[in-house]
Amino acid sequence: MGKIADSLRPLGIFGPSRERSFDLAPEQLDSHRDALDERTRRLVSDYLLSGTVIIALMEHTFDVLGGEFGVSGGSGVLSDGVYYWRRDAAEYVAHYGIDVGSDAIEHMRAHGWVAPELNEATVSEIDEYLFRTIRGS
Repeated sequence: MGKIADSLRPLGIFGPSRERSFDLAPEQLDSHRDALDERTRRLVSDYLLSGTVIIALMEHTFDVLGGEFGVSGGSGVLSDGVYYWRRDAAEYVAHYGIDVGSDAIEHMRAHGWVAPELNEATVSEIDEYLFRTIRGS
């Protein structure tokens, strides 16, 4: 594995891992609710949407908190090369102000609220890492 995978980490509760599945738990989401003001919600949500797709899944997900939205490909995984997250994370942040952590917000701010583009080699490395991590191999 290369350098990227050595430092790659899940974005708060939105990054599936060996310990935490792709599924979102309403009680876990609810405990992180209303942590962000309206402006920060928008900036973080836009950043998350600008990430690079690593794992594209066709599953249409539905809002497990309040039924406010549905997201095509919602359980797919995106990344900026430092963090990775579910595709529907942007909607949870925008609608409910779900906290992603102060380190992540600082990282996003430092990048001008736009996720860096990832090249094909980096995407491949992250994909391999996530496949091994999530499957527990």
